[in-house]
Amino acid sequence: MNVNTVKDFLGYSRSEYSAILFQVDNVFKSDSIKNDILKTYKIPYEITDWKENNKQLLRGLAAQSTSSLFIQLFILFSIAISIFSLINTKIMEKYKEIGILKALGMNNSNLIKIFVNIAFILGFSGIILGLLISLIMLIVFINFTKDDSGNPIFNLVFRTFNIFLTIIFDIFIIVISGYFSSRKVLKIDPAQIIIGR
Repeated sequence: MNVNTVKDFLGYSRSEYSAILFQVDNVFKSDSIKNDILKTYKIPYEITDWKENNKQLLRGLAAQSTSSLFIQLFILFSIAISIFSLINTKIMEKYKEIGILKALGMNNSNLIKIFVNIAFILGFSGIILGLLISLIMLIVFINFTKDDSGNPIFNLVFRTFNIFLTIIFDIFIIVISGYFSSRKVLKIDPAQIIIGR
């Protein structure tokens, strides 16, 4: 805004202020907003954005984002291992039933479909239960962390894309786990399974 606007709006004369600060919606786009202002308006004053004055903070935020991404990837990897282990254990528990079904003439492709469906049902119910427990834990955490005036310190923000991506990843791992675990068991001779060898 020009000098007269500042004087009229804030009630200060030009000699009474040295800088005007603007708040933007996306703080990480402050440099591009600054460039847009410089291109659009011929302002005879110096314009700086917070990134120029807080380079160490910016590096810290970038490092935090990177470390957060790595933590999320490691969590997803550990979830994938846990899902595979659970599905594999559940299928191995049906060891004798597989032998009986194979002895009765059921082919491997139908058996694989059965176990992929079992894995999907188990996994999907686990996803729903996990989301509900996570939501309850978040609500409890937010309600217990309040400032002196009774307002929550943290706001609960749902990122639908991240939730959707996680569910898709879990379903993919569940189906793959059911498929490969059942294939491993189906290679065994049904006679050996029935007699318990």
